[in-house]
Amino acid sequence: MKRKFGALRKKGVNALPFLAVGSTNFFFVEKGKGELVVLIHGSLGDYRDWKRQMEPLSKSGFRALTYSRRNHYPNPWKDYPLNYSLKTERDDLVGILQELGERAHLIGHSYGGYVAALVARDYPHLVKKVVIAEPPIFTLLRDAEEDRSFSDRFHEEVIEPVRKSLKENNVEAAIKIFLEGITGSKQIYEDLKPNYRNIMLDNANTALAEIEITPDRDPFDCEDASKISAPTLLIKGISSPKVLQSIIVHLGKCIPKSKVETIPRASHGMIWDNSKFFNDKVVDFLREGEKKV
Repeated sequence: MKRKFGALRKKGVNALPFLAVGSTNFFFVEKGKGELVVLIHGSLGDYRDWKRQMEPLSKSGFRALTYSRRNHYPNPWKDYPLNYSLKTERDDLVGILQELGERAHLIGHSYGGYVAALVARDYPHLVKKVVIAEPPIFTLLRDAEEDRSFSDRFHEEVIEPVRKSLKENNVEAAIKIFLEGITGSKQIYEDLKPNYRNIMLDNANTALAEIEITPDRDPFDCEDASKISAPTLLIKGISSPKVLQSIIVHLGKCIPKSKVETIPRASHGMIWDNSKFFNDKVVDFLREGEKKV
């Protein structure tokens, strides 16, 4: 594996290795030995999002690797290309997998789940299994009137106010609206532990580019989902907003080798809300079909 090591100058951060894909560097952490599992974080997050998954995966016989997506902490800022879309993120992950030089299991949460779905659709030879947790694939909901109404309401009540706040440079208001929208929980921002709040603030500059998901920029429908040939675990939180749960239900109908799991006592942040249940389901899925020794 081609690997470079970068020294981070930000106070309190130890030096982390990074992978160079073209002219873009991606810092990462890895733990364990075994089959490669790559974890892809969501919006306003970075490699630190997966802290509760790295140890369980490594102890279960996997080599867990999580990277920070472009412009997410602690990667250096590089202006988004004018034609930025989720395909940009897909190509970043494909480049990382090619640098690593082996097929991998993919685990993607939220925006990272959308990225994992695109790689699984377009580069099946790089993917063993894929876990997708509540990706914002709103275009899947266009054909069903009730589901489309969920999507329209979410854009009106969450996406548009977030966009407005970001353009007014009111970052904390934008994060608050976003968090309440994706979890359905009021006061969640105020109740966040400081370390989680800091992660979001560290990545606030990436939000505007990532909320611009449109059918024209990021088309994805049931036919696209049907092209995902890898065994797929689809995960939703029992308390998640209906729009996100509906996306998982639609994916389950469209992806041939898929199954749906619901995480109890959890909303969209199921990787934190009920990490043990989430981790157990993921490990069981990744181990399915293993030969007994």
